[in-house]
Amino acid sequence: MTGLETLAPSFGTDLRRRGYDPLPLMCRYLAEKPARFFGIWPRKGALTVGADADVVIIRDQARRFDASQTQDELNWSAYDGEIFDLTVVATYVRGVPVWDDGRIVGEPGHGRFIPRTGPSIFAPPSAQVVT
Repeated sequence: MTGLETLAPSFGTDLRRRGYDPLPLMCRYLAEKPARFFGIWPRKGALTVGADADVVIIRDQARRFDASQTQDELNWSAYDGEIFDLTVVATYVRGVPVWDDGRIVGEPGHGRFIPRTGPSIFAPPSAQVVT
């Protein structure tokens, strides 16, 4: 997916440069809030008993982004040459490694459809529960 490799590093870098602690805000805005928005929380977007073990490991290490090395086969990005303060070094989906320091290591077909189980912006107004 185009831009996926730069989402966390660019968001975290921008938060840090604005004086925020990036990791808690990244968890909230890149995991919990999207999962709630789509009605799949707490199975996704939370690290709790019974949730899928989806985890991103971030290293506090500056790295220059090289668009020629992207995995989306476009090999182009507006972020080419940008120095990010944070680096995604590993990603796990349901506890299984799928990304390892710049390489896709997950098997095709590992993804799974997650049906909405909670309220969401897409539910009819009569079905929405305000929390």
